[in-house]
Amino acid sequence: LAFYGVATSSIFFTDLAIFFAEWFPFIVIGSVVIYEVFARDHDHEIIPSIVRTLLPALIAWFVVMLIKYVHPEGRPFTGDLGLVPLVNVTDPFGSFPSGHAAAFGALAGAMLGNKFHAWKWYLLAAVLIALARVAVGVHWPLDIIVGLFFGFFVGFFVARPLQMIKGQAAKQ
Repeated sequence: LAFYGVATSSIFFTDLAIFFAEWFPFIVIGSVVIYEVFARDHDHEIIPSIVRTLLPALIAWFVVMLIKYVHPEGRPFTGDLGLVPLVNVTDPFGSFPSGHAAAFGALAGAMLGNKFHAWKWYLLAAVLIALARVAVGVHWPLDIIVGLFFGFFVGFFVARPLQMIKGQAAKQ
């Protein structure tokens, strides 16, 4: 409730929370492509490298969607707390775990698994996105904590084998 209270305390904080909850994720995904194309030293393998980075995030997101389907949980605004979500959501019972937190946590884990030095920045971005999802009233704190940890570990443990396969293919 504290995050939601801050987010609704002024138009500035409302807009800031909405930006990090809805728009910042697009910037983060775009930055992955920019990072792969311009910032990394590699020899003409941009598309496979982008796939190795984004595939774990897609896997984490898919698993979270299955969990939500099997075990639906109400979002904060469905209770008696008087919360009105600051962003549109289509599923009022898709709270646990947070798909955004899992996907962006997985992105950070994949960056670490792929030995990209920028992984810390992507972890920070995942935390900001996750906190914003609480601030806009669509997730409980436990949703984002579980989503972040689950996603990070999925990202790391999917990316490591993909990185090793890449290394073996390069040796041949």
